[in-house]
Amino acid sequence: MDGKLTRAEKHAAVVKWLGRQLKEAKWDVSASRRLRYKSIPYRNDLTCVGIDLETLMLPVMPHTALECATAFDCFAYSVKRPDVVEFPKVVALTQGLGKDRAAEVLHWLSQWEKDEDQVVMLAWALGHRDGAELQVTDNAILVTIEDVTFGVEADGKILGTFCEKDELTMPLSGIDELLTRTWTKKTSSSKFATLYREAYRKGDEVITALVAFASGCSVADIWNLVQKTKPPERVPSYRDMKKMEHILMKEKDDPFAKFYTYLVPVWLSRAQYSRVFGTPSRRDIQPSERVRQTAVEKLHKFFDKKKENKK
Repeated sequence: MDGKLTRAEKHAAVVKWLGRQLKEAKWDVSASRRLRYKSIPYRNDLTCVGIDLETLMLPVMPHTALECATAFDCFAYSVKRPDVVEFPKVVALTQGLGKDRAAEVLHWLSQWEKDEDQVVMLAWALGHRDGAELQVTDNAILVTIEDVTFGVEADGKILGTFCEKDELTMPLSGIDELLTRTWTKKTSSSKFATLYREAYRKGDEVITALVAFASGCSVADIWNLVQKTKPPERVPSYRDMKKMEHILMKEKDDPFAKFYTYLVPVWLSRAQYSRVFGTPSRRDIQPSERVRQTAVEKLHKFFDKKKENKK
């Protein structure tokens, strides 16, 4: 499927697929925000729906060769000549990326502490722009876009207008290890935790696609993208409601256990169920007729309100 798709087309296809896979994810602010998960190496051959994920793990880069080369040159120069350049890295990146994108890219680069690693990863990201050619060894990384080449050569020479003028060098080593490294990441975002837990329920392919996206953009962006591509939230049909009523009124032993598994997570999140029907662990195993009827009334009241909100 990949073929000659642009990055934007790849992005749209995988986001649409993720939206379908994670459609049952319902954000619960009271759910645990703490989550640890394993990252994916930035050099990989992973795919999702026939599309390579390596490019989608990286921030979006400028459209023109000049903008890309300028961003790299200014950033590398600010790293090597802080005595001359009196502005921070984000301002250096602004020269080629623009203000908003520069802040996003610098946030992404902040994952790496060493300046040399940040320079390598910036070149790696720029080298995945549509139409770019990337040459990487363990001690060199060069990017060619149209007729413009920039990066760091094997002898450490930095290619770029400002850097070449001052004959700046940055001897590199361990690029292969940098690109194939994995580490345990932490998040305190309840929204990402919600998506991850749903992805875990669906399987490894969904987890891989989600973590790949989390490597290249913010958690808020992922949540919003998934929400926009999710199909409209459904409400139970007449037949579904009758099925639920039957469970509540006719099941002799522990009707609320079966009722819970029927509703969660297809129609309600765990938190929603607890708010409407009470905590599952404290359910009445053999409820009275009155308790059953009250649950039926709550069921109709909840979904009647949902139907009204959809109109």
